[in-house]
Amino acid sequence: MIAALGIFGSFFFYFLIGSFLPIKRSFSLSEVLFRNFAYSLFISWGLVSIFHFTFFEYNITPIIVIWGVINFYFFRKNTSTINISKGEIYGLIGLTFSILYLILILQSKAAYTSIFSFGDDVASWNSWAVELTENNYTPYNTAYPILLPGLWSLIYRFQGSNEIWVFAKASLIFQPIIISIGLSYLFVLGKKVSALLLGIVTFYFFIVLHHKYMMLGYMDIPVAVMILVAGISICTVIVSVNKKEESSIINNRLVVSAILCGLAAITKQPGVIMIFVFVVLLVVLRAHRVIFINKNKRVLLCLFAPLGAYLLMYYSFEKNIFGNLEVLEGLVNKRAKEENLILHGYSQILKASNKYYLWALFVIGLSNLLNYRRLNGQMGLAFLMFAFLGFVLFSDCCAYHYRNSLWIYSLLMCSAIFAFFRIDRVVLPSINE
Repeated sequence: MIAALGIFGSFFFYFLIGSFLPIKRSFSLSEVLFRNFAYSLFISWGLVSIFHFTFFEYNITPIIVIWGVINFYFFRKNTSTINISKGEIYGLIGLTFSILYLILILQSKAAYTSIFSFGDDVASWNSWAVELTENNYTPYNTAYPILLPGLWSLIYRFQGSNEIWVFAKASLIFQPIIISIGLSYLFVLGKKVSALLLGIVTFYFFIVLHHKYMMLGYMDIPVAVMILVAGISICTVIVSVNKKEESSIINNRLVVSAILCGLAAITKQPGVIMIFVFVVLLVVLRAHRVIFINKNKRVLLCLFAPLGAYLLMYYSFEKNIFGNLEVLEGLVNKRAKEENLILHGYSQILKASNKYYLWALFVIGLSNLLNYRRLNGQMGLAFLMFAFLGFVLFSDCCAYHYRNSLWIYSLLMCSAIFAFFRIDRVVLPSINE
């Protein structure tokens, strides 16, 4: 019984709880799944926050019943349709299962364990999940965001035990799945070449190079994935604007983008940078007379609510969000010895890939200068700027291990996507702006 509840809970809180479509238009299957993921994580985090502040100790099965009633209501009222093509289904299934199969093979060689068992995943991340389940969450003297521990705590509550970690850890498989869905989403929107090239770039980085961290329980890969997925969602907004789609479509995609950027901020500290990226997006859109910020309070609420809720949780126990910053800087200085911090940071970030991959992403992102007057080029350059800023911050406080630099690569990938758009315009001009 616990196994069935654990499996269903993992799927429910990551993809199902946000699966209502009260919008009167048609969707592709990829967009539905992408939106469901964003809304599900947003609602799930809301539940984590509510349970924490109310000291909720009861069975959460009624939540499933309420969810069922809401979905049934929207299903009856719903006039939207899902456009499902065989090609999209086959592509999604084939891509997802190929990646999952490869991960299983690689994980078997990386001594994968079915429970949390390596350092920080036990002492910190899963420990906080257990504490949230028992309503006694106690943070360190530094603000470590807890999106995934919060989701794991919901799984523990649903399965009725926080002593069985198998299904919470297995839920990390959402990472390659949501990347696959995001790539399919771009493909369906007409960015076929961009989706293919990004698929190659992400496959090499996340699967070939860093599969051993994919299912480990550390937050370095999850925050990199959330930044990438949030970046893809920003791409969908730009595509909608360039295609001059109706404002409701643009606003709906903007909400999804705001949600994912806000959630990235509570996955691990580097994810906070996506809030600044999204603010730049709003400024750029306003400069192009696409939206007016004072008319998008819902967007701003979705952007700041996740981080706001977490900070309320944190400040109820601790007051200093940078409590261990000096310790981390000391670790960097000890590792760097007499070496310049920037040069040391560069040597560490290279360990996450190689100089050819890193510089190829940088040069591709820099090519957005050729398109600086357009939305594509401006957002591509914004991502590149934040990647450089992230590198400087990484070099100063976090370059004691290359694992802390993985999120910078996601920003570079996002910058590269907008550069790839130029290729789509040449190769497929009939379906691109």
